[in-house]
Amino acid sequence: MNVRDITTAPSKQAQATCKKHRRSRGAAVYAQGPLQPGDRLLSMREVEGMTSAKKSWIYDRIGRGQFPRPIRLCASRRVAWSERAIQAWITAQSTPAPAAQDAATTAPATPPATPADR
Repeated sequence: MNVRDITTAPSKQAQATCKKHRRSRGAAVYAQGPLQPGDRLLSMREVEGMTSAKKSWIYDRIGRGQFPRPIRLCASRRVAWSERAIQAWITAQSTPAPAAQDAATTAPATPPATPADR
């Protein structure tokens, strides 16, 4: 794998290549908001491990707007996810939705009818 120092600015040719790729592929997939200093970028394998979800499920939910969008790493087909965005998504999944909370508190706790009760 070819590794470069991320502090160096890309050349004008590399910038033009990135623009060309973005135009030819339609809308590029970018994360919402800026990255925070010290934010770690996660690969697909790491995201699958953290969420216990497979690649196809993750991309399906991204298309539906229900999962954080990845950041396209320029000059390649690779994408990465912000660790903070994934952690926030996991936290949001562990808290029940307000509508589900209301339904659970207002629904009477009646046992299901058995054939003998009919």
